Amino acid sequence: MSKILRLYNSYSRCIKDAKLANGQLIESLKCNTATPTQASLYICGPTVYSESHLGHALTYVRADLFRRVLKSLFGVRLTTVMNITDIDDKILAKTRDELPDEMTSHNTTTEPADHPFNRISEKYYKSFVADMDYVHVTPPDITVMVSKQVNLITSYIRRLERTGHAYLASNGDVYFDVSTLANYEGRIDLRNDNRSQTDLSGKQDIRDFALWKAAKPGEPAWLYESELTGKTVPGRPGWHVQCSAICSAIFGNCLDFHYGGKDLIFPHHYNEQACCCAYHNLNTSKNFHVWSENWLHSGHLVLRDEKMSKSLGNTVGIRKFINETSVNALRLLCVASHYRADVVFNSELLSSMRSLDHKISAFISYISDELTKISNAPQLDNFNCDHETTTTVDLEVAAHKVRDDILTGVCDDLDLAKGLHSILELSKVIYNANLRPKDVVMVWHLLVDWSSMCGLDYVATNRSHRDQVLINLVRDFRQDIRDMVIERMKRKRAQATKEAHVVASGDDDDDAFLKNLLANCDNARARMDEFGFVIRDKKS
Repeated sequence: MSKILRLYNSYSRCIKDAKLANGQLIESLKCNTATPTQASLYICGPTVYSESHLGHALTYVRADLFRRVLKSLFGVRLTTVMNITDIDDKILAKTRDELPDEMTSHNTTTEPADHPFNRISEKYYKSFVADMDYVHVTPPDITVMVSKQVNLITSYIRRLERTGHAYLASNGDVYFDVSTLANYEGRIDLRNDNRSQTDLSGKQDIRDFALWKAAKPGEPAWLYESELTGKTVPGRPGWHVQCSAICSAIFGNCLDFHYGGKDLIFPHHYNEQACCCAYHNLNTSKNFHVWSENWLHSGHLVLRDEKMSKSLGNTVGIRKFINETSVNALRLLCVASHYRADVVFNSELLSSMRSLDHKISAFISYISDELTKISNAPQLDNFNCDHETTTTVDLEVAAHKVRDDILTGVCDDLDLAKGLHSILELSKVIYNANLRPKDVVMVWHLLVDWSSMCGLDYVATNRSHRDQVLINLVRDFRQDIRDMVIERMKRKRAQATKEAHVVASGDDDDDAFLKNLLANCDNARARMDEFGFVIRDKKS
C-alpha cells in the first residue's frame, strides 16, 4: 500500500499532505518502473561574497537529500533551479576590501562588465561550486547568475509598475506598493530603524520594498526605463524581485516546491511571493500564499548561541569539518538531524558524527565482505541453505521493517533519522546472525539503496586505501606484540639469576603481561572497526 508524503509548510505552520501545483498528491512508488512525475523546485542560492561555511553545507545537503528522496521513494523528478546573487551591497563592500585600488578608480557609476565586483563574485561562486561538489550535492539543473539576467528583471519590474504594483520614488528607487496586494501583512519593526512613518526615503509605506536601487558613485549601473514617467534610472535590481523574475521566467505562474534557509522566511520569501502574485495577477483575497504550493526552510547551524553566518563572522569552514570527520559524516549529520531543526556545533557533535560514520561504514563493509566470501566460496554447501529456518525468516522481516521505517519516516515531514535508527538496529541483528547467501544479498541491496538515497559514498569507497590502512594496522600490531614479548623475555632471563621467591612472584607479572596483550588486541580491533574491517571475537 502506498503512503502519502506530508510536509510542514512554513507559512501555514502545519504539516499536511504535500501536493503539486496541479493538486496531485505525492505517493510512494508501488514499483520502480512507474512513469516519473515531473515537478518544480526553486532553491535560493548564496550571495557570493565570501567562502562558504558549514551552515551553507547543512542547507544545501538537506536540499539535496530532499531531491534524492523524492526521486528514489516517490518517483518525482524535480526540475531544480538555483539563483546565484552575484551583485549585492555585501559583494560591493567585499570588492572595496579586496580590490581597493580598482574600486577607487571607479568613482563614478560604471558599466557592469568593466566593474571589479565581477572578479569577487566569480571567485567565490567557483569556490561555492567546488565545495558543493566536494560534499556530493547534486548540481541544480539550471543555475542562474543574477547579473546576467538584469534585462529579464527590468522587464519584470516594468510590468509591475505598469499594472500599478510598483512606483518610481523621488530618490530614483523603484518600490513595490504593498497596498495593492490583498492580505499582504509584512512586519514593521522600528526598533532597528531610526526612520519614522513620515521619513520613508521616498516610500509611500514603510513596508514597501525596493525592486530597483538607484546607483551610488562607484557602483556598477544597469539602466531601468520607467514607461510611466519616461525616466531612465541607472542602478541594479533589489534582492526579492531577482528570485521572482527568474522563477517566473522558468516555471510560470505556479511552483511546486520552494526551498531555502529559515532566515529567508521573512522578508525575502514573503516579498518574493508578493511580486509573483502581483505579476501573475493571482487572487490573494482568501490566502496570500497561493503562488507556491510548498515552502520548506532549513534550520541553522548554531555556534556560541548564534546562527552561523558570514556577516556575523562566526563561521566554521566546510573543509575544516570534513578534515576532522568525513564527507559521509557531514551527510549523516543532515540525515540524523531534522531538516527544520537547528544544529549546535561543538566538540560533542564532531565526536558523535565520527562514531556514527564508523558504525555505518563498519556495517556496510561487513556485508560487503560477506558477499565477497560467498562469491569466492569453493563450495556453496559450506553455507546452510535451509530457507525455512527461523533465522532467514526473521531477517526478511527485519529488512522489510527497515524499508518500511525509512518510508514512514520520510512521509512524516522528511524524518530521515527514523530510517537511520532502523539501519543501526538491523546491524545488531546481523552481527549475531548465521547469514545465508540470500540474507547477505537482501541486506546488501537494502544498504545500497539507502546509501544512494542519502548520497553516502561507502559502497563506492576506494578499497585500496582501506587495504593500506589494514596493512599498516597489522604491521604496527605485530611490532607492538614483538616488542612486548622481547621485553618479557629479557625480564625473565634477569629473574632467573635472582632468589627463588622473586622468580615465583613472576605469576602476577604474567597476568599483567597477558592483560596488556589482550588490551592491545582490543585496541587494534577497535581501530580496524573504524575503517570498516569488522572483527568479532569468538569464544575460545
